Amino acid sequence: APKLPREVALKAHWLSVDGVQPSIPDNPAPLSRDQQKEECVDPSVALKKASQLKPNQHQKNQMEMRAKPLATHELSVEQQLYYKEMTEACVGSDEGRRAEALQSLTYDPGLHVMLPRVCTFISEGVKVNVVQNNLALLTCLIRMVRALLDNHNLYVEKYLHQLIPAVLTCVVSKQLCGRPDVDNHWALRDFAARVLAQICHNFNTTTNCVQTRVTRLLSQRLDRDRLPLASCYGAVTALCELGPEVQRTFLFKRFKLIGERIRVYFETPNVSTHKTLLTAADKSAADRIQQLLLNKLPHTLSTSRPIPDVLEEYKTEFGYLGPGLHSGIQLFV
Repeated sequence: APKLPREVALKAHWLSVDGVQPSIPDNPAPLSRDQQKEECVDPSVALKKASQLKPNQHQKNQMEMRAKPLATHELSVEQQLYYKEMTEACVGSDEGRRAEALQSLTYDPGLHVMLPRVCTFISEGVKVNVVQNNLALLTCLIRMVRALLDNHNLYVEKYLHQLIPAVLTCVVSKQLCGRPDVDNHWALRDFAARVLAQICHNFNTTTNCVQTRVTRLLSQRLDRDRLPLASCYGAVTALCELGPEVQRTFLFKRFKLIGERIRVYFETPNVSTHKTLLTAADKSAADRIQQLLLNKLPHTLSTSRPIPDVLEEYKTEFGYLGPGLHSGIQLFV
């Protein structure tokens, strides 16, 4: 039998409070995304609107005694309370409240007023917590970035200069947690890499060249002689997320270099240093890098090289990783 339809329900919400439409999901957005973009690109639009609202001399004389100076980016008491509750919930320990706050960030059309403050909160939060190796809070902050990107009512491009460094920090930072040999900071690096790819795909233009600048930074990171293996993993997973063309351009020619860096941890299992913790962490990082490359890149490699695939050629061109890549490609032949 077909399911019964849902019962009709009524929900009340405020259309206006003291003559002002409240910024809630039930009401239309005060400013559309196109209007936000127009005011960001051409400030004269906002000035023109303000000039149209200026009273004439007679009205000005009547209002002079009761007029209050306007503060730039001033938030109402309700908006300040909402901002406080939302940010506390996003980084708090209550998963239920966090889910509600992230849902609000994803769908609320009235957030553009406090968007500068939210982006600053994320940027400063990453700076503080990466120093304190607070993995949980860093993950919460990147989830906030993802929620803002998914909110189609917001014009986020104006704040990429704050969001991209925060996300990149969680991708390539040397250490994101207190116990890198035990804690799963790899999940945060993978998640931040996907968010970074989303930013590049959504906002890259011939004017800002976001993806070009990001790929240049990541590839330069890989070319460093003493790059920590955890940072190497982050750079590799971010380049993988940016698509096959980026993989061909920036990763294929670095296979040999990356293979030489991780080979020692497999050919010499008992690597001894004066810091056992770092040894265990580096061994784990080397294993993660190898699995990442052998899982994600053979398909792209199979479409970029002529058939047949000769094992000796792979060993010569890709070094230590050659046999593994050759075995992976055979699955696509």
